[in-house]
Amino acid sequence: MTEKIRVTADYSVINRGIELWILQDDNKVAELTFIPYTPGNRVQSTLSLSTKGGQDLMDQLWQCGLRPTEGQGSAGALLATEKHLSDMRTIVAKCLKMEL
Repeated sequence: MTEKIRVTADYSVINRGIELWILQDDNKVAELTFIPYTPGNRVQSTLSLSTKGGQDLMDQLWQCGLRPTEGQGSAGALLATEKHLSDMRTIVAKCLKMEL
């Protein structure tokens, strides 16, 4: 049986930053131990998340106040804005032609 592993994020007022928690089956907390890296040895990733797990983490980081460095809003919001601008251009073009 595969155990459910998830990563959660919370804003910490005390640390003035984001705290990440790695939980297993919602009742065990992971503690990370760093091991020396030897060049040439195969290294595995520290943690692997499902797509849903990654999305959940991203949503929690958003709730903590973090935003992407580049880009504004979501792709859906940008698409809606672009459509609105296109509609406005069409309306203005029709109005200008009527006045001429």
